[in-house]
Amino acid sequence: MKRVLKWLGLGLAAVALGLVVVGVVAWRGAMAKVNRVWDVQPAAVAIPTDEESIKEGGRLFGARGCKKCHGADGAGALILDVPMLGTVYGANLTPAGVVAKYTDVDWVRTVRHGIKPNGLPTQVMDSKEYQHMIDGDLGRIIAFVKSLPPVDKQPPPLRITAFSYVWHGLGWLDVTTADQIDHQRKHENEVQPSAAPEFGKYVLRLQCQGCHGETLSGGKLSGAPGLPIPPNLTPDDETGLGKWTFAEFATAMRTGKRPDGRVLDNFMPWDTYASMSDDELTAIWGYLRAQPPRKFGGR
Repeated sequence: MKRVLKWLGLGLAAVALGLVVVGVVAWRGAMAKVNRVWDVQPAAVAIPTDEESIKEGGRLFGARGCKKCHGADGAGALILDVPMLGTVYGANLTPAGVVAKYTDVDWVRTVRHGIKPNGLPTQVMDSKEYQHMIDGDLGRIIAFVKSLPPVDKQPPPLRITAFSYVWHGLGWLDVTTADQIDHQRKHENEVQPSAAPEFGKYVLRLQCQGCHGETLSGGKLSGAPGLPIPPNLTPDDETGLGKWTFAEFATAMRTGKRPDGRVLDNFMPWDTYASMSDDELTAIWGYLRAQPPRKFGGR
């Protein structure tokens, strides 16, 4: 019996040592990503100054999810507060915030490339999705943000736990995404908004596939305990939106209320997506209905 306990103890010790080694290697890998200095010099986009474009930029600021992280006033909002992962607030984007000295190129580099003016990667920023944003939309959003009145409020500093960085090093959680972005990508100047499914594909690429997956079938976000599990958006009758109507979909997107009466988790930014236009919602719905039904969890 003593021999069995001895070998069991040695085995557990070996496993523990192995986990420590893996954790240390993953941590170092994460720190290499976090501290990497990038030299990316993107072209600036045209920043409009007319009132109509700025107004549309304000709508897009909500419809494209920016308001969820940076607040209605642009001065920052709580993004994440999960003990195991950390506490994250969006930056103050008003002239009183960290962007006070931003050039037009700095805006493009930060939003599309996930890289700050000093060359370090941004942390917890949706640039992997926003790299697909057309020039026109990006220009209008920047124009709106530049028009915001200064708000003298600095959000609390970023707090990312060691667990998050280890998962980041293992490739299970995105803390930085600069190494996952095509920095040579060419962008269209404009994509004509319409109710056509092809426009819905563009919007989904920007705002939905990051959480619901490339196939839009949902499933657990890899390596992210404590976060809600994104549902299946494909037209599968049993696990997806197969039995939903467009009216029910539009209601959920604009009010957060599902057909069964449940309210969507606030991790899903339906409160900002409420500013999507009728054409955008129709286009998204058309594209989703054109997808093959998939069972939940395939991402």
